[in-house]
Amino acid sequence: MTFLSKLAGSTAILMVAAAPVLAQSAAPEAPTGTEAPAAPEMTQPAETAYTDAELETFVEAALAVTQVQQDYAQQMQTTEDESAKQELVATAQQQMKEAVEGVEGMDLATYNEIGRAAQEDEDLNRRITALVQEKMPRQPQNSDG
Repeated sequence: MTFLSKLAGSTAILMVAAAPVLAQSAAPEAPTGTEAPAAPEMTQPAETAYTDAELETFVEAALAVTQVQQDYAQQMQTTEDESAKQELVATAQQQMKEAVEGVEGMDLATYNEIGRAAQEDEDLNRRITALVQEKMPRQPQNSDG
């Protein structure tokens, strides 16, 4: 199905977008009650070369983060109370952090570093996207039958 292809692409986009969220959760701040602030400008160039093993670990963590995001996004859509939404966001951020730290060989700083680098480096982003597509569960295609 083409849905899985689209999902794999969406997952790659979501996981790269997850990096700034986790960066914000690493340094606890009082909620401002406004939309999430824009990510600060990056001062480091994305010149670091990552091994396939490092990227595979990143992808494993990113898929776990994406799952947490999806789970909480569904809950947030059905929650109308702003206070409850803020609690959900805080809980989701904590669970995303735990998801990253729960992957052997990955820590939050490295995850954020690779995520930021992937946003700036198209080749790195393509490598990560290819790994995501490899790790996505494949559905049997039963178009005849």
